[in-house]
Amino acid sequence: MKAKLVKESILKKRQYLKKPETYYDTYGAAVSAVSDYVTAKGYEIDEDDWFNKVTVGGKPKSEKTKSSRGISLSKNGKQIKQCLHIQVYRMEMPAYANDRFELNFYIR
Repeated sequence: MKAKLVKESILKKRQYLKKPETYYDTYGAAVSAVSDYVTAKGYEIDEDDWFNKVTVGGKPKSEKTKSSRGISLSKNGKQIKQCLHIQVYRMEMPAYANDRFELNFYIR
């Protein structure tokens, strides 16, 4: 019984740590997927940096534009040299369709 619970928790963790999808219907869904993934990997996102660069000044203004941001990270309470780089591209869609956003990110 205990082995089954351990196996289930490992499978859930692996499933949660899968890299997020590439295409999203909203900007908010794309950036929240990145935030969830990065925190699950054990990193801590600088909340001030996130607010200033992603929440307030992040969304691409028009079609066929992208926004790129570098966010400071820490691990175990200590600032690290690596940064979270997020790029969100606002795709061109027909007039009758809703916007789509393409997400690309990495930690370097």
